[in-house]
Amino acid sequence: MASINFNSLPVVISGFTPATYCLVGLGSLVLWYIVSAVYAWYRLRNFPAPSFIASFSHLWLARTTYSGKQYWVHRELHRKYGPLVRIGPNEIMTDEPEIIKKISSARSSYHRDAWYITGRFNPYHDNMFSLQDTASHSKAKSRTAAAYGGRDVPAVEPGIDDQVNTLVELIRRKYATPATGTGQRQPLLDLGPLSCYFTMDVITRLAFGHEFGYLKEETDLYRFLGGVRDLWPRMSTCADVPWIRNFLFSPAFLKLMGPKSTDKNGFGALMGY
Repeated sequence: MASINFNSLPVVISGFTPATYCLVGLGSLVLWYIVSAVYAWYRLRNFPAPSFIASFSHLWLARTTYSGKQYWVHRELHRKYGPLVRIGPNEIMTDEPEIIKKISSARSSYHRDAWYITGRFNPYHDNMFSLQDTASHSKAKSRTAAAYGGRDVPAVEPGIDDQVNTLVELIRRKYATPATGTGQRQPLLDLGPLSCYFTMDVITRLAFGHEFGYLKEETDLYRFLGGVRDLWPRMSTCADVPWIRNFLFSPAFLKLMGPKSTDKNGFGALMGY
């Protein structure tokens, strides 16, 4: 049987050109990807998938999420394949109530995925929604349970009533006033943005003790809502694709590009309020 002389390897390697190193590196990367793709496909091969690509790549999921039609696409997949559908290398989607109850139960053996970190309002700190550790999440939930009951939050109902009155007064004054004899028509009421302004004023009133004044100004203060609307397809894609999510929420990226409390618009402006 022929033997391999490993002593000659340094001589061979020392003769490599930069192009050879690039080819070896590229070949190693391709080999690693093929092996990892086959492994990813094999683990959940028994679950139906909308595309073979979805079995080993997040490309299908990213494209579907970014399209803004994710709900309708997923609904059709469940109608076609049933309650369990594979939509990524490690992602299984379900619409079965019993399965969802089991996953979400208080003593569930399922753990919260890193997907939840994208729910951070402040990207540098966890909130109750983004906590992944089950014990920490349960502790935070128990500590805030009383607040959701409303008994420990002063003037919950009066605070909400004030915003309701502001909304009603705005509609009466600007949109429901009878037309005058000048022939000028009253502006049409676009309930979409107005309901968002109402929601933001209610939330900020309960959270900070006074509303920000979205309804009073009838505008998107700090461009917060517009930023969310414009970024939503990208935010959803970043949440669903693990490697993008891990990169954007890495300490290095946040230090260079993350929002700051000194920002004049967007999330940073609200962080510094």
